[in-house]
Amino acid sequence: VGVGKSFLVDCFASECGLPVMELGEFRSKWVGDTERQQMRILFTVRALGPVIVVVDEADAVFGNRSGDGGDSGVSSRVFAAFAAHIGDSSLRGRELWIAMTSRPDLMAIDLKRQGRFGLCVPLFPAQSPDEVVQMFDVIAKVQGLALDEPLRAYVREVLGARPLTGSDVESVLVRARERAVLAGRIQGLELEDLRTAVDAFIDPLDENLLALQELAAVLACSDRRFLPERYAHADRAAMREAYEAARRMVRA
Repeated sequence: VGVGKSFLVDCFASECGLPVMELGEFRSKWVGDTERQQMRILFTVRALGPVIVVVDEADAVFGNRSGDGGDSGVSSRVFAAFAAHIGDSSLRGRELWIAMTSRPDLMAIDLKRQGRFGLCVPLFPAQSPDEVVQMFDVIAKVQGLALDEPLRAYVREVLGARPLTGSDVESVLVRARERAVLAGRIQGLELEDLRTAVDAFIDPLDENLLALQELAAVLACSDRRFLPERYAHADRAAMREAYEAARRMVRA
C-alpha cells in the first residue's frame, strides 16, 4: 500500500508511447448486462491494439473461478472470459495487460501462470537509509521544496531505519509544509517543521496486514532480480510459513 504502483505504471505507459486503456467498473445489476459490457471492453481492446490495458485492484476486478458470490455464476463467467482473452497467444505483441494489486495472493492462480500475468514485479518500502533520503529528495522536488543538508541528515538519522513508503514520505512533507506556511515561511522548510511533522505522524495501517502484503509480494514474485537482497535467496518454505502465520494474525 502506498509504494507507487499507479505512478510507476503511468511512467511506464508514458515512456512506451502507446495508448493506455484503464479498465473501469463494468458490472451491472441487470441480468446478462455484465457479460455484455465485458465483451464490449474486450472487443475494444482488441481493436485498439497495440495497447496497454491497466487493471487496478486486479484481485477484485477479475474475481475467481469458484463464483461463490451468490450471483448465479456471473463472476465465474467473467473470470473465464478474462482468462481466455489474456491467455490468447495470437494477441501477444498487441495487448500488454498490467494488473495492480496489494494482495497478489488473492488473485486466482490461473491468471498468474506464464502466458497471462507471468511477470510479477513486487514493490517494497524503502530498504535502506539511502533509499529513504532519495525518496524525500524526489518527493520534496515534486512539491517544489529543496532539502538542505541538515534536513537530509535528520532524515537519514531518524527515519533511515523505518520501512517508509512514498505515501508516508509525501504525508510527512505535506504536514511539514503546512506548518511552515502557517508560520509565514512559504519558500522552504526548517528542521523544526520536519521534526514536528515526524513526531506527530501516526501510520494508520495495520502492521500485521502490511507484513502479510509484503510476504505475499515476495511469494508471488517470478524473478529474483526484483527482490531485495534479504528476500532474493530466502528459504521459500520458511517464507510460506511466515505468510501463513501473518494471515492468521490478520484474521484474528
